[in-house]
Amino acid sequence: MRISFKVLLFILSAFICSTTVSAKDVNLLNKETCKFFFGREQNVGHAIFELDADGTLVSYSQDSWTAKMKEIGSGGIWGGTVYYEDIDVSPTKRKYEISFDMISTGCDKIIFIGFKDKDFNIFVWGDWIKLKKGKTYHYNRIVNFSTKATKKVTLYFGAGGEFNKREADQSIYEYVINSTESFKLSDNSEYDSTTIKCSNLYFGSEIKAPKTAKVKKCTRTKKKIKLSYKQTDAVKYEIKYSTNKKFKKKYTKTITTKKSTYSIKCKKNKKYYIKVRAIKKLYGRTFYGKWSSTKII
Repeated sequence: MRISFKVLLFILSAFICSTTVSAKDVNLLNKETCKFFFGREQNVGHAIFELDADGTLVSYSQDSWTAKMKEIGSGGIWGGTVYYEDIDVSPTKRKYEISFDMISTGCDKIIFIGFKDKDFNIFVWGDWIKLKKGKTYHYNRIVNFSTKATKKVTLYFGAGGEFNKREADQSIYEYVINSTESFKLSDNSEYDSTTIKCSNLYFGSEIKAPKTAKVKKCTRTKKKIKLSYKQTDAVKYEIKYSTNKKFKKKYTKTITTKKSTYSIKCKKNKKYYIKVRAIKKLYGRTFYGKWSSTKII
């Protein structure tokens, strides 16, 4: 059976439109470039005081990793490190987004997040978080690279026992929020063990909320209101309808659907106010579009 070029083009375009991740929301991280360093196991080229962290990377992918640490160590945050090398960034575009969920199961844990320029070998952006034992930390930041950043950077997660202000880390402090001369972070004990799980990891262009949904048709019969709305880059739609023009909770109902049409049961001689918004879910996060203009029927 022969398929014409037009038919093939139609099938391809339909497939592309059906995906939930747009070209702008592509994760720039690559599973193949994910690596780790835990001092006691891999000591080549590292100072002796960084060699007392002990552990391994038990699983990893483009958007997640799990590190099992027998001991978090002391003397340097880089004693336990997970990193993604050779991330392609634009030499002109400076604004990106990073987000992830992270948990430490065994103890409170300090994690440093930093981007290092491959050519200049300096940190061009950095931040830190403190994980509370057993509680998931939801992280989301806009990354503004300095003009020194080139076409490739490395993303580091420093999970060693201590974040010391030593000469080798001077460039980090230029990018850490609220850093001071006496700035120091330390964990409870260098002998603590923990498992650190990072999930829903994303680095790429800033993720935007879906476009505003537009109500195309709103018709009414005695018992039903039929609604149809223009599809956007969403995976779901939220419909809010009410007999109160201010959408007060007592008089309002909200439903969520994947369909681009919906029927609402209505009462005779009652005026209804209806609005719609688009929803998309990416990397463990939910994004809401703006509400459409209100339809009155």
